[in-house]
Amino acid sequence: MTGALFPQIEARVFPADEKTQALEWVADVQ
Repeated sequence: MTGALFPQIEARVFPADEKTQALEWVADVQ
């Protein structure tokens, strides 16, 4: 996924609590 697209999708998919974990996961994968 592109850096520009993912945050928009992720904001809809993940609750606020999970958003930080998701961003950390993305950073770890990249």
